Amino acid sequence: FVYCDGDGDGDDDYKCPPLRFDVLSIDVGSAPGAADKTILDHPKIIPVKPIANFCKFYQRLQEHFLKDHKEEEEEEEENPNANDIAQKVHRVCVVGGGAGGVELILSVQHNLQQLLLRKHRHPHASQKLKMVLLTAGSTLLAEHNSGVQHIMTRILKERGIEIHLQSTVVGVVEHEDGQSHSQVVQKNDDASSSTTTTTTIPFDDCFWCTTAAAPTWLSQKTPFACNNEGFLKVDTTMQVQDHAGVFAVGDCAHMVDHPRPKAGVFAVRAGPPLLENIMAYLVLGKQHLKPYIPQSSFLGIISTGDAYAVASKGSYFYLEGSLVWKWKDWIDRSWMAKYSTDLLGVDFIAKVVSSVIVGVRIQLQLFWSQIHSTRLLFAVNSLLDA
Repeated sequence: FVYCDGDGDGDDDYKCPPLRFDVLSIDVGSAPGAADKTILDHPKIIPVKPIANFCKFYQRLQEHFLKDHKEEEEEEEENPNANDIAQKVHRVCVVGGGAGGVELILSVQHNLQQLLLRKHRHPHASQKLKMVLLTAGSTLLAEHNSGVQHIMTRILKERGIEIHLQSTVVGVVEHEDGQSHSQVVQKNDDASSSTTTTTTIPFDDCFWCTTAAAPTWLSQKTPFACNNEGFLKVDTTMQVQDHAGVFAVGDCAHMVDHPRPKAGVFAVRAGPPLLENIMAYLVLGKQHLKPYIPQSSFLGIISTGDAYAVASKGSYFYLEGSLVWKWKDWIDRSWMAKYSTDLLGVDFIAKVVSSVIVGVRIQLQLFWSQIHSTRLLFAVNSLLDA
């Protein structure tokens, strides 16, 4: 097995020797989804994944944002009586109406406004930002219940965020003034009509946070079974169909008998049973693998940028408030602490050692049972004589 793209430029001349494996576990996550993949190549389109690239870009965005408004302030100080100084408004567009897109646009708005207040004590920080949310769906947060949808729509409107439903971004065009415009196809709100209109929405920066798409190499460069969307098809033991010893979990996998949304909680919860099945496969054999059925619902807590959040679970439960944010903060910090202070803790090592001991014991029992008693006696006597 090998998949190596060198420095990431798609150069096929870069070669890497094949890697032999006894067990393979694939958890490569997902890729940004787009109607036209070339959109993601535009320099002003920022996919949220991979997160490392996103963090670097966002730091540059913060720097440029503060620099632009510092220059504007200096110009105002030099010309205090001038009324014709153009007021700079930074336009940020977020594509994606799921929990990630909604949380992202609220967090970016809050962060940039707070930066402006702290660095320049600007009295009208909220007027320096224009936030636009675009989604191809007919509603926001389609994976959450209607109560959460209503709450988050209310909060977005209270924050002055412009919402465009049933809007698919199909391209990016450059205007003569140097500003980028997203080319948007909007469906008619009337369900009985199939007409669409094409509009353009100007932006300075555009974050791409749409529904997860499968990495293309899974279906194009491996022999593994994939569904129509390109995700690896796995059974209840988390093995890829028709490939014993090849496991897949997380966003890149599609559990055929128990499909679930692409959410981090399912990847996290799959970790312990995945480890158990990998150890069982290595030590005992594939017949000892245990089926795993992921939970059908999960707790979702969406932050609104400030110390406020909205919780959701199932079809009916929803809750909002500052206490919900504190709850989320505690959950997140507790989870991250496990990886910063106890990545290979005593419990983890104990489970691995225990699995190995149990497996070795069973294998020895099988081995000894197959040896004839006389041969066993002869072997023992020879060992004692030596």
